[in-house]
Amino acid sequence: MRKVGLALLLLLKASALAALLLTIAAVAVLEYADLPTPYPTGSSPINPGHFGTSMLVEMLEGYGLRVGYVSDWSYVRTEGERVAVLIVSPELGYDHGEASIIARLLTSSGGVLVVADETTASNAVLELLGARARVLGNRLLDERYDLYPRSTFHLGALEIVLRLDKASEVGNCETVIGFAESYEYPSTEPELKPVGCVESLDSVTVLVLGDGSPLTNQAQQLGGAYRELAKFVALAIREKCGRECRVFMEAGKYASGESFFSSIHGERASFLELLNGVSYYLKSLESALATDPLEGVRGEAVALLVLVIVVTASARLSGERAPAEPLKSLTWRGREDFSKVFEALTELLSLIGCETVPSDELVRCLERAGYSREFSAKLSRFVRFSTFALGRKTLSYMPIWRLMIRRALRYAEEMLELSEAKLLGEESA
Repeated sequence: MRKVGLALLLLLKASALAALLLTIAAVAVLEYADLPTPYPTGSSPINPGHFGTSMLVEMLEGYGLRVGYVSDWSYVRTEGERVAVLIVSPELGYDHGEASIIARLLTSSGGVLVVADETTASNAVLELLGARARVLGNRLLDERYDLYPRSTFHLGALEIVLRLDKASEVGNCETVIGFAESYEYPSTEPELKPVGCVESLDSVTVLVLGDGSPLTNQAQQLGGAYRELAKFVALAIREKCGRECRVFMEAGKYASGESFFSSIHGERASFLELLNGVSYYLKSLESALATDPLEGVRGEAVALLVLVIVVTASARLSGERAPAEPLKSLTWRGREDFSKVFEALTELLSLIGCETVPSDELVRCLERAGYSREFSAKLSRFVRFSTFALGRKTLSYMPIWRLMIRRALRYAEEMLELSEAKLLGEESA
């Protein structure tokens, strides 16, 4: 029994070490490599960009609510507590099965459904829940016949005025809380169209907004009326659902996830798409473990899936089919090739009189040689990461070397082009 326990402990330590090494390697790639930071697009709650809703998540958590991200509703489990479901500007529609799961979750637990959608993607959920309200999907025009209609929301004693972005009318409203001034070409007189509705069902409160843009990070950074509308949504959830409410935010109905998986199953997958998928799963796993530690077993499966994605995408990156026999080694060949290319790059730096040690002095030296500050800074960062990567054997297990070789060759080509232009210029003079 003691031997079994010791073996289990060693296995756990080995698994933890492997996970740590993979994390260190991924962080190193994201922090030092000259790559744009990838993240899911659209109004995903794990998108920290302009159009994401990560700031709304922070607001909800600030009011004491527990927030979880959901990419597959069939995995959602509750312990009898009331729930809130937030659907913000989904880019992909819900099929009957998905909408049925969300409707059953709300009717069985009671709580709040918040739909902020300028398309008709979320209507399937409203229909199966038994709500009358529908997002009509038409585009409301402002006084210049553009897509930014002026709207007024009456939130209790508070009245706020703001501009919407590609807003839609909401039909069959039970209680209207927001109107937009809609101009129909060529009319010069506006019509008031409902863009905010509240509807009460047996055990569920439904809040429908005809535009998700006021809840995005870009709008929240503006503050003012946009911040007030987001606060109203957050406080309405806490009031109608309770302080022990479980808040589930849609995180899977965005095109970035679909394009990632279609590329994995297609002929090739880019390195950035690979990182986007891994980032998505790690964020989802972090959320699942924070909100419900009992989901740890499923989290392990997700972590395993991330590793499978890494192996699959790497095979796609190499342009080769996966071998029929099992892989004998997880070492991605190409590190030695990169070392040779990087050596040639450092020789070019030496030829123009620059030290190959990444530093501010290297940036200044490249600028004195005639390179732009942006190029000099990028090349210095690339040299720093390359030196770091070549000194870490653990990175041999990451599929980065082909990308690194391409980057090194690109930098070398740009350096040679400028050198050639200067030499030809001197000769003609």
